[in-house]
Amino acid sequence: MSPKFTSNLGAIRLIAAYLVLLRHSFTILGEPNPLESVPFGIWIFFAISGYLLPSSWQRDPRPFPYAKARFRRLFPALAAVVLFSAFVIGPIFTTIPRREYLPHPETWNYLLNLLFHPMYFLPGVFAENPYPYAVNGSLWSLPPQVLTYLLVPLVFVLRYRGARLAVWALIFAFAQWNRATGLLDETVIWGSNVSQTLSAVALFAAGAFLRESKIRLHLGVAGILLALLVCAPLFIPGSRYPLISVIIPYVVVTVGLRSWPILRAANRLPDISYGVFLLGFPIQQSMIALAPELNPWLNVLIAAVVSTLGALVLERFVERPILQGAARREAGPRQTPAGRGPRG
Repeated sequence: MSPKFTSNLGAIRLIAAYLVLLRHSFTILGEPNPLESVPFGIWIFFAISGYLLPSSWQRDPRPFPYAKARFRRLFPALAAVVLFSAFVIGPIFTTIPRREYLPHPETWNYLLNLLFHPMYFLPGVFAENPYPYAVNGSLWSLPPQVLTYLLVPLVFVLRYRGARLAVWALIFAFAQWNRATGLLDETVIWGSNVSQTLSAVALFAAGAFLRESKIRLHLGVAGILLALLVCAPLFIPGSRYPLISVIIPYVVVTVGLRSWPILRAANRLPDISYGVFLLGFPIQQSMIALAPELNPWLNVLIAAVVSTLGALVLERFVERPILQGAARREAGPRQTPAGRGPRG
């Protein structure tokens, strides 16, 4: 009997989460960051989300169930990490007197993260770290994620696939134009830099365009595109971001939809990519505060292990019970066999 087909997407999401942790580690450790302008990890997340969400909407195009499913994906783990950061990590690592910590306005402002409004600081927390005060820099990406969730039903108001493709292409083109002109670089809405948001949304739009266009995906083409991504910026300055925005979604989806034994083995594990993504930054900041002289690479390795263990706890005791409870409620009471009434 052949094994059940599973894709590589689970492994790629997990790799993306570790790429986010690695990218942040340079900044957190106060080192020059070669990945500063190319946040591959978060772009991979958005490209995969863009490819998968349109089909999710098409399977059940009802706004309320769709919104509930997206909320259950984002909020429970976020709430657990935000509350743990504010009321466990904060009191441990704050440099202000603990009696002043709880009533401090910054402590309660941090809870705006529960409304997907990024707040990065807790009073006196990580004040002496190389990257001081920032508790969780990963939270910037949550408003763009919510925005992309809202875009899907709005775009699908258009019944014709060609019209939807045009909208995804326009969103992508606008993000490229903004990146080139810097028009919205200083604009902040709901705690989010608009240019940074558009950079992520462009990857989502590219993933959605791939899905709706039904373009055939070839590994050979993906390899050629990767070679182009490496070579073209050497001859055409300024071409890196537009190329990344096109090539990363194609390559990620092409590889992700394959089923390779080493990568698909990740599907045996719970989906902890979101938990690793949320926990990596505050855990690494905590480790630096506890052991500032620790070898930087050993610091990154230990932070990855601790983030993975924390993500497993989140999945087992927060995310899974909520999803299972929702599934039971939506399934409703079991049907009784014909001719039998319910007992009692």
